[in-house]
Amino acid sequence: MNRKIPGMQMNAWVLCAAIGPILSIVGRNGWMTVLISAVAAGALSFCVLSCRQICLPRWLCVLELVWLTVFLGGIAKTGAGCWPTTDTVPVIPLVLLLLAAFAASRGSVPAARTGATLVWLVLPVLGVIAIAGAADVNTDWLRMEPEVPDGTLIGFLLLPCLCTFVPRESTTAARWSGAILGLVAVAGAVLVDGLLGETGAMYAENSFYEFSKSINLFGIAERFEALVACVLTGSWFALFALMLSAAYHLTEEIFAPAGKYGVWAVTILSGVLMCILPNSSGWMAIGTLIFWGFLPVATQGIVGAKNMGKK
Repeated sequence: MNRKIPGMQMNAWVLCAAIGPILSIVGRNGWMTVLISAVAAGALSFCVLSCRQICLPRWLCVLELVWLTVFLGGIAKTGAGCWPTTDTVPVIPLVLLLLAAFAASRGSVPAARTGATLVWLVLPVLGVIAIAGAADVNTDWLRMEPEVPDGTLIGFLLLPCLCTFVPRESTTAARWSGAILGLVAVAGAVLVDGLLGETGAMYAENSFYEFSKSINLFGIAERFEALVACVLTGSWFALFALMLSAAYHLTEEIFAPAGKYGVWAVTILSGVLMCILPNSSGWMAIGTLIFWGFLPVATQGIVGAKNMGKK
């Protein structure tokens, strides 16, 4: 069986996994800051995916697994932002983690098919909602001054770098997914800011969900809030499945038969971390830049130089 994911399917999976989470938190920064972050993240993603895919050393796989666990534990609770609840235990993120673990426990191919299918639900629904609200945007409310970028948003914009850890046939399509995500993030920032205002956008639990409650779609906008919540939740599921699929293959690089055990270990540990980690986005940006950007590129450069020396 071919364990490599086709390039276009990989691209669709990454888009499905990133669009919902990006739109959920894009209101934390103004559109100018989001634009700068998107350009920088897109350029880094392109560089990472332009490198030749190599067999990663075991020490790097261990470090990447640790960071995947920490990052997943830090963001998982945000996935329930469109489902307000008073529960002290984050039930919805835990359920999504378990479902994603089942999807990824057999490798990335089944999870990729699911994510590439979900994108045909996520993109049309969110696109229609965005177009319906665009006419009501107040440009006077847009934040023009650059701010300190949100670290979690940078992490989501760098999600295409996860393709480095998943077997795929080609990265040609995935290289440009960073640019597509950047455009989505900037458009989302403009829409959310222009409709909710600075205060409403910054402090919303889920920016795009609140945006969807403020529009009038065919006069029955209230009936679409649950649909938007379901679509965003589907996108978060695709994100969890993508990260756990990366954990599967990183574990295989360390010890081949243990892929599924790595998935469940990361799932359990991230579920525990989700309940105890503080909500801080600063370390998200630093960790993502190091573990998904610098280390893979540096390692591939060193291995390539060694191979050239041997020849």
